Amino acid sequence: LLLEISFTIIWKITDNPGLAIIGMSIVVNLLLLPLYKRADLLQSEERIKQENMKNWVAHIKKVFHGDEKVMMLSAYYRKQGYHPLYSLRSSISLFLQIPFFIAAYHFLTHLNMLIGASFCFISDLSKPDQLLHLNGMDINVLPFLMTLINIISSLIYSHGLRLRENLQLYVLAFLFLFLLYPSPSGLVLYWTTNNLFSLVKNILMTNTHSEIKELISNEHYTDSPNVNNSLFWSGVLLLTVLTGLLIPSAVVVSSPLEFIEPNAYKNPLQYVISTLCISSGLFILWISIFYSLASSKQKKGICLSLWLLSGIALIDYLFFGKDLGIISTELSYDSAPTFTVSQCLTNVLILILACAVMFLIWHKNIKLLPFIFGVLIMSMLIMSLYNIARIERSVSSANYDIAADSNYGKYTLSTKGKNVIVIMIDSAISSYVPCIMNEKPELQEKFSGFVFYPNTVSSGMHTVFGAPGLFGGYEYTVPEINKRSNETLMAKHNEALKVMPKIFSDHGYLTTVYDPPYAGYQEWPDLSIYDDLPSVNAYHSSNSHPFDPSYYSIVENRRKRSFFMFSIFKISPLILQPYIYDERTYSEAQYLSADESYGLPVNFLNSYYVMDSLGDMMDIQDKDVNTFMTIDNDIVHDPAELQLPDYTLSLAVNNTGLEPGYRMDSNGNRINIDVVTEGGAPSMNYPAEMLAFLLLSKWFDQLKEQQVYDNTRIIIVADHSNPELSILPVLQQENGISLDGANPLLMYKDFNASGNLTTSDEFMTNADTPSLALEDIIKDPINPYTGNPIDTHEKHSHDQYITTSWNWDAVLDGNKMTKFDTSDRAWYSVHDNIFDKSNWTQIPEPSS
Repeated sequence: LLLEISFTIIWKITDNPGLAIIGMSIVVNLLLLPLYKRADLLQSEERIKQENMKNWVAHIKKVFHGDEKVMMLSAYYRKQGYHPLYSLRSSISLFLQIPFFIAAYHFLTHLNMLIGASFCFISDLSKPDQLLHLNGMDINVLPFLMTLINIISSLIYSHGLRLRENLQLYVLAFLFLFLLYPSPSGLVLYWTTNNLFSLVKNILMTNTHSEIKELISNEHYTDSPNVNNSLFWSGVLLLTVLTGLLIPSAVVVSSPLEFIEPNAYKNPLQYVISTLCISSGLFILWISIFYSLASSKQKKGICLSLWLLSGIALIDYLFFGKDLGIISTELSYDSAPTFTVSQCLTNVLILILACAVMFLIWHKNIKLLPFIFGVLIMSMLIMSLYNIARIERSVSSANYDIAADSNYGKYTLSTKGKNVIVIMIDSAISSYVPCIMNEKPELQEKFSGFVFYPNTVSSGMHTVFGAPGLFGGYEYTVPEINKRSNETLMAKHNEALKVMPKIFSDHGYLTTVYDPPYAGYQEWPDLSIYDDLPSVNAYHSSNSHPFDPSYYSIVENRRKRSFFMFSIFKISPLILQPYIYDERTYSEAQYLSADESYGLPVNFLNSYYVMDSLGDMMDIQDKDVNTFMTIDNDIVHDPAELQLPDYTLSLAVNNTGLEPGYRMDSNGNRINIDVVTEGGAPSMNYPAEMLAFLLLSKWFDQLKEQQVYDNTRIIIVADHSNPELSILPVLQQENGISLDGANPLLMYKDFNASGNLTTSDEFMTNADTPSLALEDIIKDPINPYTGNPIDTHEKHSHDQYITTSWNWDAVLDGNKMTKFDTSDRAWYSVHDNIFDKSNWTQIPEPSS
């Protein structure tokens, strides 16, 4: 982390990876300089002690033999206050370098952005330099330069040392030459800078033997009365528990099931454990190393720093940086954290005042501090354990169905009967479709028989508002749900999800449901809502398709890193928080590709693998049976940067020169896709939606090969569009509200429909979905839960009402609430043509 963060910051300043490597080396060495200085002092003390004792040691070894010699040496060492293990002091500098060498090796040899990056005379920092060419041989020059600097530094440092110590330094120099000769030049550049820093340090810090002896004689290794070891350990334990237990457990407990990948199941407490390990490494291990090597005066300063740092951390975490918005499982907010000048000044003033009070307590009653630390640590431990217990209860109560055999989770399609399929693509954007078809014209034929309805609206701009009508029809739009004030929102939502499955299954259709959105008002859909429908097969699609565990491993490791960085973010003053958050990357160097790829979110991967496996999940039956299947997919809702021009998955995306930032339809109309969301990140919805269409076209080919395309009715629909984007100027209101979020995707292919994709201007809503699905196959369908007919009468009897509310988190209390709270933003009505501004009217909330 230290290497990566320093590299990232310097790279952003210099825009040069070579300078970033050099700067990273200098930063690390400057941070470790007090340790190196202390290590040199201890080594000098060891050498002087050995020199003072050598005559008596030689005399004892000459006069005595066997056990008697051992006993005499032990007695002499005790008298001199010396132990043979003290000889290891001469290796302290080496021991300090080992973990940083290992870290640098792993970091720089796996840093994708070094591939092809040049620096000065080095053409590629990811490969050996190969600067010298002799008789057809490529010779790496940089490792020899590194070794030369190392030897010169050793010569200066080893002046006056014993032969054994001299030999050790030169052996190490040639050992590093042997180890690093075939290594990437970026790693050798780092270690060369290390050696150069060591050379300069040895030149500047070279003292005469008498000066070192005088310095040692003035050192005191006993603690002063003001330095209490219990205070030190209390401070590091408080910071460890706060950043390693309390903060990560508070994040996970907010929605434990979202941190579980069913195909690669691991308890979400793994993120708490990993964060605790990293926090322990920083505060307990490394700070204790500094503390153990410090003088008594320095130890006092460390204890005071820990006392003040603990107060600052607690104040920042408990009282500042609150209400920053919705946070994802990748630890990123919907909107980038920003703070006003007054907020930052208030934070700084309160921290200064708190530090002044804490400094006064330090001087007036230092003995009270361990008790204060103890109370705080116990309080945080209790809260952390409570969070952990809640996480365990939530995980144990969730039903994770793991496929028992190859047929588990498959849906049935018939070659002789009728098949009806409803695919909900969460947040799919209607206005992108013409551009997608223009960019990939081959899709026109792939989507043969489909009709595209751009003139479509949804009841709201979030899933809790738009999905009920999509699955249940017009009785489940937001105004109609609010009218039924004697039932909970969760009950009405679950009822909407069951309308089509019950009707189809009651009429003999083999019915399969995948991932009903917010079933049971849970992020991980609660399939038990279908327990009273035994003929309905309900599955989590993520258990029904193959997956690539390597992607999950990458996401998991990235998330573990982000959890620790999020803890540091939360305990930092407001003025620093945006820099630590760093546009949601937390200074992760792998994000520094040419186009700043934002990685592959695990939710996107899950959705991708499901959609890519729709053909593998089919069970084709050559029987005269009817089938119904519905599935929800989040590939557009949780998008990722894709590699152009083919929109493929890649962990090292580089779209330099390939992404113009806009797309055009067949009429030459330009749509800007290079927009920034409220979260501060570039929108990646268009690439994700393009990928969704490419994967659907692949599935359609499989349906055609299996002779089930013509006898299958397919509806592709979204619950809403993306409410963060402003795409079509005609949907922008004068008050600044964008209505793009209420324009969802709707496409329909009927039985035996053929010909290239066509477009209809008919006014539609996504609540037409049940009517489209049931049309002409079930006569006069009735909602089995209300007894009302399922039709489109409500679409034509009055304007359609749309809420622009962002209070989508009703799921948190959906088992208690009976009405949506839409008071935060305006309501609108629209009729006939949504692309005619005069048809939109801002209205009061419809009366219930």
